[in-house]
Parts: sequence; C-alpha cells; structure tokens
Amino acid sequence: CAIALGLVDEEVAEAADPSSLDDLFLRLERLEDRSAARHRATAAEYDLIFRVLQDAADDPEPWVGPDPTLDGLWNDPRGRAVAAVRRDRLDMAERAAVAEIAVRLHLAEQTVRTRGAHAAVLRERCPGVWAAFTDGLVSERHAIDTARLAATLPADRASWEAFDTGARDRALRLSPARFATSVRVLRERVHAESVETRHQRARADRGVWVAAELDGMATLTAFLPADRAAAAMTHLDRTARHLATAEGEDRTLAQLRAD
Repeated sequence: CAIALGLVDEEVAEAADPSSLDDLFLRLERLEDRSAARHRATAAEYDLIFRVLQDAADDPEPWVGPDPTLDGLWNDPRGRAVAAVRRDRLDMAERAAVAEIAVRLHLAEQTVRTRGAHAAVLRERCPGVWAAFTDGLVSERHAIDTARLAATLPADRASWEAFDTGARDRALRLSPARFATSVRVLRERVHAESVETRHQRARADRGVWVAAELDGMATLTAFLPADRAAAAMTHLDRTARHLATAEGEDRTLAQLRAD
C-alpha cells in the first residue's frame, strides 16, 4: 500500500518485483470496483423499494383490489365516508407492499419503510448526493446521514440546494464518521430557521424510555434539552466521584454513575 501511495523512495520501488506491484495495483483496483458495485446495488435496492411503495400509493388496486366506492350502488357496512374508505385503501396498500418487500428481502417492516423514506428524501431534497450514491461514489452510511438531516430541514429549496451541494462535496472526500460530524455543522449553517425556533419545537419530543438488553440488563434513555442533560450528567459525575473516595470502594466511575 505504501508503494501504491508513493510513500517509499524510488530505489525501493525499483527493487520491488514488477509482477508483485502489478498484482497489488490490480487487487486495489478490484477492491475499489467491488466497493462501488456494492454501493450501486444498495442504492438500486433503495430506489426499487421507493418505487414499489410509490406505486402502491398511486394505484392501490393491485394490492387491495378494485375500489368499491366507484360502484354506484356501493354502501359501506361500517358507515364510512367515501374519502375515509379511500384513505384506508391507501394505508392497506402501503402496509401490504411493505410486508411483501420485507418477506422477500428478509427485512423488518420498519427497515423497509425507513429505506423508502430515505430514498424519497434524497430524490427530492438532495439529488446530488442521490446521484453520487446511485453511481457508487458514496456509501450507504453517507446516504443515510444525509437523508436523516435533510428530512429535518424546512420546506425551503434554497436550504435544500445548499445542503445538497455541501453534503455531496463532503461525502466524496470524507469517511462516514468524519462526514457525520461535518454534515451536522453544514445543516446548522444552511437551516432557514433560527436555533431558538428549532429548539422550542424539538423540546416537544423530550421523553424517557427503556430498551431491553441481554443478560437481564436494560438501557435507560432520556431525550432532554442539552442544558438539562448536561446538568444531570454533571450531578451524576460529581456524586460518583465523591463516592469513589470512600474507603473500600472498588466500583468504577461508570458503575458508580449508574448506581
């Protein structure tokens, strides 16, 4: 790899076996090709999920049968209005399409919905990143992080375009981890709403929940305003460090914070 990157001097390179160098370059090129092909295949899967779900929304009949409200003699036994029946048909068609895809791809239904939603956001709001994804130039992780953040932007095309341009440039240059950090900063810069307005809206989603883990354990999560979360963590840490000074105390700080 050092030879391939030009990081060794010319004498070492000249002494290397040309056939070995050719094999090395060939393997690296094949690796790049395989990676790009994998990204293209993943993007194609996202696209097909989106198209199937969109088709179900546009024409539910293949999934739930003919629309009974088109029959002039139709009368709903449950007393629903025509609009309500048609809404139910669309919902049933979407659920049927999701279930069918989930079974065929061996995926959870929520995963199918999420992938379809990510594809929809990228196609509408970030066509540049979507094109790079379908061309195999960026990874699924880049695409997911872009879609998740783009979905939080207001309905403002100027913001979408600025975000798309910046996200595509970063995705082509940065690893997924570095991209995730950089694109969050970009999202803050291009957002059309003030931080205060967004914060007040986000506070409505605050809450606490528990998730079961292995071996009789669980994870307790609190989604809070940043200042409240920082204050809670500071209190836990201060208490844990105080307890750690007690004679005979052998618990770690992490265990003390939990306890």
